[in-house]
Amino acid sequence: MTYLFKTASVVLVTFLLFTNCKLVSDDGNDSQGLNSLKLKSEEASGWVESALFDFNVSNCTKDAGLNGGAQKYIEKGLVEGFKQTFSKSSFNFILIVIDFGNSSNANAMFSKMHTEEVFDEIIIDGFSENEAIIDNSPLSGVDAYAHFGKYYFELHFTGYSKKADAKNAASSFLELFRNKVSNLK
Repeated sequence: MTYLFKTASVVLVTFLLFTNCKLVSDDGNDSQGLNSLKLKSEEASGWVESALFDFNVSNCTKDAGLNGGAQKYIEKGLVEGFKQTFSKSSFNFILIVIDFGNSSNANAMFSKMHTEEVFDEIIIDGFSENEAIIDNSPLSGVDAYAHFGKYYFELHFTGYSKKADAKNAASSFLELFRNKVSNLK
């Protein structure tokens, strides 16, 4: 009798789960997930989006245009991400945002990039060095790296004759993303 009761309970619980619950996935309209971090035209004043690519583990190696570096993201726990490309006058801006599933993985990716990719570090006012940094070494711009919660960010600015302008753009966008992540529920 006990075996029959346990079996019936398992069947009932399974039935209830499949009929009353559904897997939640970010379908592009999620105001509280990765898609809410995509830059909208009103947030990127003057910047024109030229490309957007959503990626995950299965398609990031060949299609995402991560310059052959997809494996390093996968090894740190990439769940999904997107890459947006923008232009403004002679300036270019590439934004990569990755959901690493938890803050520990996002921090590990940030730490890896901080130690391996940053050659001329600039600390950003209002940010901890363990949260966001700018690399001043690119010839005509800057690269910025950050993590907020489970999200990891890379911002690449090129075409600037004045590095200070690129640094200011990176700082402004990092502040925007930090606020967007803090507003997620």
